[in-house]
Amino acid sequence: MDDQRAVEPAQAYAHALRDALAGYTAAGGTQRALADALGISSSVLSRYLQGSAIASPRTLNATRDFLDARNIPWSRKVFEELEVLCWEVHATSRSPALRLIALQEELGQLRRRQQQIEEEVLAHKLREAQVQQEARHGQEWQLQQERHSQLLNGARYTARPPLRCWQNGAAVLIGVSAYEEMPAVPSIANNISSLRDAMIKGLGIPDDNVLIVSNPATNTEVHRAIEKASEVSDPESGALLIYFAGHGWTDRGRLMLGLVGSSRSRQWSALDFNSLRIQIADSQIGRRIVILDSCYSGAALDVLGPDDLASAAAIDGTYVLTAANATTAALAPPEEQFTTFTGHLIRALNEGIPQGPSVINAEALYRYVERAARERGLPLPGRQVGGDGDLVQIMPNRWRRQI
Repeated sequence: MDDQRAVEPAQAYAHALRDALAGYTAAGGTQRALADALGISSSVLSRYLQGSAIASPRTLNATRDFLDARNIPWSRKVFEELEVLCWEVHATSRSPALRLIALQEELGQLRRRQQQIEEEVLAHKLREAQVQQEARHGQEWQLQQERHSQLLNGARYTARPPLRCWQNGAAVLIGVSAYEEMPAVPSIANNISSLRDAMIKGLGIPDDNVLIVSNPATNTEVHRAIEKASEVSDPESGALLIYFAGHGWTDRGRLMLGLVGSSRSRQWSALDFNSLRIQIADSQIGRRIVILDSCYSGAALDVLGPDDLASAAAIDGTYVLTAANATTAALAPPEEQFTTFTGHLIRALNEGIPQGPSVINAEALYRYVERAARERGLPLPGRQVGGDGDLVQIMPNRWRRQI
């Protein structure tokens, strides 16, 4: 009788699993692609579909994430039925293997809870360290600002027309401030709003050519915005600026950018920068600037991964500016209006660069952000220059002494 009870739920489980994957199969999906994504062999997946083996709840969750990533609809009711049948088979079976799966799942839950507690402790320690660092360098920063004001006493700004390359160009501002599985970064929403104003009022980009991608859930949203920006820019006289702010990390030399539903444990759920690299490199626009304020961590102060994100993002013919170099952290203090890196950028665009060139180019902007970070004892930015990307002009300097 026990064996009979175990067989019936197993067959019902297999039938429900096939129903759950019906949309994927109808869209031309293959068992091999699904098996590879789940980290199992095709033969094991076939056993799941035949009812001769039962997947763990973790595999069911991974399957659901796999379908979400490909925008394939699935039934919540079917997956709930699968979970019930999964545990029913485990409960009615005397198979040591199935009981082991259940125990492993419980152990996995305990480990995830332990990891969450460790991340909370780390967040608290990093928050304390940041407060102490800000206290040490705050007074020094104020003195430096006063010295700048004294040196530039009498300086006045005479408005000058924007550069033609941006009047004929476009910008794409991508900001991910809300996440389902990673900490939110509310200041990123402020970044996007202020940068939009700077793009229009400072650089002179037409309003319709400044494209905002707020909290994208899919790669397609980002790629389409960049495609549209490339189409509205003049390929000969125009310029293109791409900005991204959100969680980021590297995986086997690839730069991964977090979307709303991304998780570091599921690399396929993130936006692989290689795909953006190819799209930007294929653009006919001759002047291109890419700015990455990319951070990742479970802590309150986000960390721009330990690998060299600037190197990972290099594109020939383009100037790439990143929030940190290979060994330091990119900060997003929760009490500040902007993320630290973007705050420096906004200040340079809105107020100008003291003692800077008459026209700010990409390299001058980098030098300003680097100097501001160094004076405050904060992480230094990184950069990569492709071709003559460092000469790309951005806007007239708003802070110039009149002689």
